[in-house]
Amino acid sequence: LVAAATVAVSLVDRLVARSVPVRVLPKMDFRDGLPADCRTMVVVHVILAPDDVFPLLSRLEIHWLANTDPNLHLALLVSLADAPEESMPGDVALVRQVAEGVHALNAKYGHGDTGPFHLLCRKRLWNASEGCWMAWERKRGQVAEFNRLLAGDQGTSFVDHGGDPSFLLTTRFVITLDADTELPRGVAHRLVGTFAHPLNRAELDPQTGRVSTGYTILQPRVEVTPFGAGASSFSRLFAGDPGLDLYSRAAPDVYQDLFGEGIYVGKGIYDPVAFERSLHGRAPDNAVLSHDLFEGIHGRAALVTDVVLFENYPLDYRSYWRRLHRWARGDWQLLPWLGRRVPLADGGRAPNRLSVISRWKIIDNLRRTLLPPTLLGFLLLAWVAFPGHPAVWTGIAVLVLAAPLLTEVMGGLLSANRLAALPPVVRGVTLRLRPALALWMLHVAFWPHRAIVLGDAIVRTLVRLRTGRRRLEWTSAARTTRALAHTGSRVSLWREMAAAPAAALGTIVLLALARSAALPAALPLAALWLLAPEIAGVVSRPRPRRVPALTEGAGRRRRLLARRTWLFFDTFVGPDDQWLPPDHFQEEPRGEVARRTSPTNIGILQLATLSGHDLGHAGLLSVVLRLRNTVETLERMERHRGHFYNWYDTRDLAPLSPRYVSTVDSGNLAACLVAMKQGCRELVDAPVIGPSRWEGLVDTLDVLLGVIERRAPRHAGPRFSALRTCVEKMRAEAIALKAQRRTWGTGIAHLLERGGTELDQAFLAVIAEGGESLDADLLAELRVWSAEVPQHLEAMWHDIELCLPWEAPDGRPPIVAGEDVREQLAEAWAAFERGLPADPTLSELPSACETVSAALSRFTKELDGLPGDVAGLSETRAWAQRLQEAIARAEDTGHTTLSTLEALVARATALVEAMDFAFLYDEGRRLFYIGHDVTADRRDPHHYDLLASEARLASFVAIAKGDVPEEHWLQLGRPLARVDGATTLLSWSGTMFEYLMPTLLLHEAPDSLMGRACATAVETQIAYARRRHAPWGVSESGYYRFDAHRNYQYRAFGVPALGFKRGLGDDDVVAPYASLLALPFAPQAGMANLDRLDDLGLIGRYGLYEAVDFTAARLDAGTTHAIVRSFMAHHQGMILVAINNLLHGDSMV
Repeated sequence: LVAAATVAVSLVDRLVARSVPVRVLPKMDFRDGLPADCRTMVVVHVILAPDDVFPLLSRLEIHWLANTDPNLHLALLVSLADAPEESMPGDVALVRQVAEGVHALNAKYGHGDTGPFHLLCRKRLWNASEGCWMAWERKRGQVAEFNRLLAGDQGTSFVDHGGDPSFLLTTRFVITLDADTELPRGVAHRLVGTFAHPLNRAELDPQTGRVSTGYTILQPRVEVTPFGAGASSFSRLFAGDPGLDLYSRAAPDVYQDLFGEGIYVGKGIYDPVAFERSLHGRAPDNAVLSHDLFEGIHGRAALVTDVVLFENYPLDYRSYWRRLHRWARGDWQLLPWLGRRVPLADGGRAPNRLSVISRWKIIDNLRRTLLPPTLLGFLLLAWVAFPGHPAVWTGIAVLVLAAPLLTEVMGGLLSANRLAALPPVVRGVTLRLRPALALWMLHVAFWPHRAIVLGDAIVRTLVRLRTGRRRLEWTSAARTTRALAHTGSRVSLWREMAAAPAAALGTIVLLALARSAALPAALPLAALWLLAPEIAGVVSRPRPRRVPALTEGAGRRRRLLARRTWLFFDTFVGPDDQWLPPDHFQEEPRGEVARRTSPTNIGILQLATLSGHDLGHAGLLSVVLRLRNTVETLERMERHRGHFYNWYDTRDLAPLSPRYVSTVDSGNLAACLVAMKQGCRELVDAPVIGPSRWEGLVDTLDVLLGVIERRAPRHAGPRFSALRTCVEKMRAEAIALKAQRRTWGTGIAHLLERGGTELDQAFLAVIAEGGESLDADLLAELRVWSAEVPQHLEAMWHDIELCLPWEAPDGRPPIVAGEDVREQLAEAWAAFERGLPADPTLSELPSACETVSAALSRFTKELDGLPGDVAGLSETRAWAQRLQEAIARAEDTGHTTLSTLEALVARATALVEAMDFAFLYDEGRRLFYIGHDVTADRRDPHHYDLLASEARLASFVAIAKGDVPEEHWLQLGRPLARVDGATTLLSWSGTMFEYLMPTLLLHEAPDSLMGRACATAVETQIAYARRRHAPWGVSESGYYRFDAHRNYQYRAFGVPALGFKRGLGDDDVVAPYASLLALPFAPQAGMANLDRLDDLGLIGRYGLYEAVDFTAARLDAGTTHAIVRSFMAHHQGMILVAINNLLHGDSMV
């Protein structure tokens, strides 16, 4: 009966989904803000533990940033864990820690405790039924007491309240969330707008107390967060379950579409007054564990199908089955509410007022928990006693488990309303079929264990229903995860799941004794059950994060490429161009700098500057000044509705004609400014001078060595030996100094004085020994990189001198004559040195200067106590005075730099907020226009309509700003195609830029549609190049064709299989920057491709050249390729950012 009901429910659900239109609740439009009479509190329920504090506060802050509104506040409703005593050691400190965090949030976003954040903590009460001290009625009691608090009742178990108490008394709606729930942008406004609509307001029957029309609860659709779902193979498969799992969906839409009400799962919005009236006197104490369903059927809940919340899914099978056990116990505790008379809060009983559909919801949940044990019993009975072939009964049983899967496939195929639509539908079904089959196999493998888990939950609950004890036994998902974190060994898993292999062996023994003919049909299943613990262990392992594995040599080559690339920005970005990046430098044939720039160039410059710091090629103070200078220039530039024009002259900042606002360029700049803001915040905690600066120096020396070894003529080797020896010696000293923090000041000075001089002499010796016979380019390269070494050291010395003057060589006092005096001063000086800060960060610099200044004052007092005729005393006092003045300047430098970074955050925020993306948005098509021609005052008639496009960065930023609605993202086209046996998204031009450029800043989950599309695009590019016997990496770039002024031309090149654009196969142009973008997806192939491009001569002074053109129609006779010898600012910047992400764990993402 249970199995038949399961098949019937699956068929009915699919039939209803196909034939009944989705019922969408009416809404008020509150996008511009909540009205004062709709004040709402977002509450997060949590059983507090020490490890929860920071994640809870962080999640609360994210909720606020995503749904900021003066009429919306957020509260942590905190209960302490069950305990044998009312108060436990650590309780006070734990609550104080949370309270301080809430106070800090209020100080950040409000005015002290009058900000938008609240903390309410409940005390433990003795519960005789549970035999412990615990929060009254767990979450149900927390909700009930909070509702009473909103009504002005102070007689609750809440003992601490941090926040503005006046807001509580004016709260009309409550949005309730769990600790792991994500509240996306604007969802709070949409939920409140839905509840505020008159047609959704609850009306209660005054006679029965039932909700007759409207709702007291609105339940949004709950989906699994895409990043959490892919953390393990188990969560990836089960979180995408099409219906096989009991609880992977918030509620089936069939209830809402047919009956106008849904199932409440504890995360949604409710009207506290109507909610409490609908439940008045209906919930007995210590009786309801699964209170969500109970509250939903009494208060009448609606499913808001067009609003989505996200939550985590268990990462492993052990957490999953424990949650399954808890929820099954909660479902069976509602068994008394199926009878004619039901228990009441006062201990009495009354006629059951629940509707038939409400009772069916309870029955349907019970049916789901009964399926595994009853179906297993059916199969064992069929093998032993039923007539017919055992294989037939086996097939029937396993197909019952697959009923949701089969109906999903049939429904997918039937969705093709015409024959022409069938092929894409079949591709879509096929794409989902493989993981669905894997999931089905896992359900079969875990079948006996799930049957035993659910059977135990059912029996345990039935016993407790009779005894009335331990009905509220509950362990939160977070506590379960923490408890299992250190017990994940294979042995423990086999011990916990021993029932599964025991069932397999028992089945084999039973059939061997009772009906051996059934063994062939049973053995495959028995084998799966026997291996169930091992299978669970394998699928529960965390999936390794896709981190490119770099050999030491590959990492060094990428660092050297980054050092050359940084030289481009160090050379061409300066005061002559208003600290803006020129569009490109064309090395040949004209050797000319293109003194114009675009928003994309400027945005990428900011990321490149931060990358230069991360890689150690630029010092902290230098980077802050560069960022400040560029932002100051941006503030002076002419804009249109906050947007920068497509092109400016870098010399006078005049917009170039026609004045045009590009959607994609504005999106790129805005995204880069957001990343720059975060980078500025991180620079606050960066060392004033860190080990990365020594790594940067070694990179510079290695580039110089590479020039000598690769470009010097073989016969001229002895001429370069002195230069090579000098560089190698400096390199060894730099590596040694990196590990000796206390000697950095003297080490830098020594290298700068001696090493720099020796380097100059060695270079001049090369020239003196016949420099006229050497290649001019070689001499130029040697000159450039020989000069870069002392410049790097001078920059390091400058930072030491400005910020850490006590580390400079003259930071030690002169020698004072007199043996006894020297001994006395030596002790004082040793005390001074012991108090010096080891390695202060920028934020610590002012206080470090105060500490050093105080220590120096104590040393000076020692000097003042010496006789005035001591030799050298006056010099020492003068030294102390100079050092004291230098320390004061260093403190001022620290304060000034910190203030500059703080201002940069605010100024970047203002620049981004000023960009009005709404005017570039076509509300009718829900897509962005390509841009707006300001000169002609007209919008471009075309749109960005594909997800696989660089414009998705602009879409993401515009949605995050609130300039355009979230549904725009869903409107972006997702055309699928089979490419080399894989299904992927198509783009317009099939370029690497379209797929991969946004991944410099956006994290694409590997199992998401876009994540898979990026990986497939890289694989397709590699395969395409292999067929053409050429390097890979086709993207938009310059190519080997010139205009009338001998400038290289530029356009998009792509792979035909990936793009809609015609003629993509006519050209063969490879852009090296594409290989850097692809490294996270194909690290080994990317490294090999870069080495191949290096062999072709694509490494220049400023890094990788723009492109190499293999198109025969454009080549000179007798050549196979032509190098496009130019360096484009945004491509060079992307190379630098890609390398930084590669070496520092996606630091820009």
